[in-house]
Amino acid sequence: RRARRRSPGCVAMGSVDELVDHVFADIPPALRDQCIRDRILEGLAAAGACDVSVLGTLLEQDYSAVKGAIGTAAPVAFVAMLKQAVLNQTAAPAATANTPTGVGFATPSGAVPAAAALRPMAVTVKLGSKTLVSARMISV
Repeated sequence: RRARRRSPGCVAMGSVDELVDHVFADIPPALRDQCIRDRILEGLAAAGACDVSVLGTLLEQDYSAVKGAIGTAAPVAFVAMLKQAVLNQTAAPAATANTPTGVGFATPSGAVPAAAALRPMAVTVKLGSKTLVSARMISV
């Protein structure tokens, strides 16, 4: 295996690696077959996506730059799925910190569990015919 280059200032790509792997696990095989994982990660690192938080900011502020950084390593549909996964992951900790005690939420002492894991799971919340929330990856 070829060593992965990191962009300057990146401490580790672990969480971005894991996120890409989770997206790969959640997408149809036909889309996955069009993706080149190592080139996707190299493109994200070159764009400065050192962690999921930075990647989320990049995707929200300059989506086309992220698409350009990934280039031909993946179709646009993959980038869209990646953005959805980032939004789902970054929204979960904020919700967890301010919610009552429960499964996947704050502990009885009020501390937020440190080891939340991102798991593929389709969840849709509807009110009548209107979709309020739709998530394909959730923190558990």
